[in-house]
Amino acid sequence: ELNGITNELVTGAPSVRNVLLEFFRWLPNDAILVAHNAFFAVESISLVLPTELTQDFLSLRVLDSVNVAKLIGVTKNNKLRTIALHFGWGDSVHRALPDSIVVSKLMQHASSIGLFECFPEALQPACTAEVLHG
Repeated sequence: ELNGITNELVTGAPSVRNVLLEFFRWLPNDAILVAHNAFFAVESISLVLPTELTQDFLSLRVLDSVNVAKLIGVTKNNKLRTIALHFGWGDSVHRALPDSIVVSKLMQHASSIGLFECFPEALQPACTAEVLHG
């Protein structure tokens, strides 16, 4: 069990390998992975990454939305759930779709308040997955 995800919840789901292969087929070459707590995301993915995707993954540019949350500065801990509850965006509970929606709303909010005009570096990927995994 990890973050409330049990074996029962993933019974019958596609394998991680197949999901990652499909994801990388879909992903544009110039994509930037936006993740909340990107280091953890990169480390988690690298543990189950199919060998044939290693180079594509390690060259992927990564932007950590925690840094954006820190610049906005409305919560003490910058956890995704805290941010979601603060803005009334639901209750992020370590599930892909709800978490992705909250990250998307966070980025939209940052844009709407002019954060990226004041801090254009906030939109720059911090590094590649290779550096985070390093």
